[in-house]
Amino acid sequence: MTNYEKYAGTPERFAELVIQLDCEGGAGEELTRQFCRGGCHREDDDADCTDENLKKCIMTWLRKDAEEAKHHLELLACYGCRYKDDCEGPFEHGRPMCDEQHVDAVEFAKRLNEDLMEENMEKKEIEAPQIVHGYKVFKHDWTCRGKQYTCPGRFIEEGKLEVCGHGMHFCQTANDCFNYYSFDSRNKVAEVIAYGEVVTDGDKSCTDKLEIVREIPWEEVLRIVNTGKNCTGRCNTGDWNTGDRNTGDRNTGDCNTGDCNTGNRNTGNWNTGNWNTGNRNTGNWNTGDWNTGDWNKSSFNNGCFMTEEPKIMLFNKQSELTYRQWMDSSARYLLNQIPKNVIEWVYSSDMTDEEKAANPTFETTGGYLKVLDESECGQLWWNDLADDKKAVIKSLPNFDAEIFEQCTGIIVRSVERKENNWNTIQKTIS
Repeated sequence: MTNYEKYAGTPERFAELVIQLDCEGGAGEELTRQFCRGGCHREDDDADCTDENLKKCIMTWLRKDAEEAKHHLELLACYGCRYKDDCEGPFEHGRPMCDEQHVDAVEFAKRLNEDLMEENMEKKEIEAPQIVHGYKVFKHDWTCRGKQYTCPGRFIEEGKLEVCGHGMHFCQTANDCFNYYSFDSRNKVAEVIAYGEVVTDGDKSCTDKLEIVREIPWEEVLRIVNTGKNCTGRCNTGDWNTGDRNTGDRNTGDCNTGDCNTGNRNTGNWNTGNWNTGNRNTGNWNTGDWNTGDWNKSSFNNGCFMTEEPKIMLFNKQSELTYRQWMDSSARYLLNQIPKNVIEWVYSSDMTDEEKAANPTFETTGGYLKVLDESECGQLWWNDLADDKKAVIKSLPNFDAEIFEQCTGIIVRSVERKENNWNTIQKTIS
């Protein structure tokens, strides 16, 4: 292997190195002519040394005489030597004059090859296409603006790019796509790469070369467009939202910073209305709580523009209590203890014919467990309630036993207790 082959590669590669030097004028021009004459044996000083002809000459010359090739490589080294500007006469009879100073031929070939390779790499990096990752939404049939796409696939469009004008459009964040497409699970959502020219205006980009990488399942889309968890809307930073742009949790409305709102733009919680800063409002623009009207500053109003809490009706009559006072009352505390889903043991002797037909095992067990309805649970609870606690409830303003029975199913008058009917056999179904 010759030295030039060791560092410059094949003869073809060496020829490329010489041509890339673009030697024009002075010693470089003379050196180029020597390459031409060495390859063609021409005596014509005006030989046409085009890149193609020069390459042919160098190839012929290198293959013909390796020793002569080394000599000319030394001349090339002298031309590329860092001391060449200080030399009075770098060439004499075609030989370098500064043998002790100039870089030897082998080292120069190595350096030349490395420099040109680095230069070519930098050029490739500059010319390499910009790759931009993004997302694109399509109709259910993979069409967009009348153009048919496939997934996966690569697509190219000719012409000058213009956002909202010409080019294949996409967004660099998934959520921005739905500023232009409906948030509909029937649409297709894909991960894309723009590998050509890219023009961006705001949240929208377009390109002339687009690759559709993969379809994104809607379950994944919901995770991508929300920073919260388990949301079916988009732009949510909270969790379990079915609306959009909520920073709170469990909202079915939009733009809520509170939690559990079915309305929109609420900073409070559990609102079904809109723009409420209070809680549990079904109206709008309330700063108080538990309002069903609008623009109320106080709480528990069913009217509008209220600044004071109203008195409530009890037993169909006006009372002196506010709803807040009722919420804090001992009577309400007691009534909230009425159990639900209670079962009661019914002995066979107390069973009706219908109960016996529905529970044929009563002959073996001696009875059956009966699931009580809500009114029965309330009555059993009342029957076992201490008299002083009954008095608390009956002392409510405007108390009416008949109305109380209609609303709760509880008969207030004294009722005979059945033995083992409450304290010993009651059980709440969990």
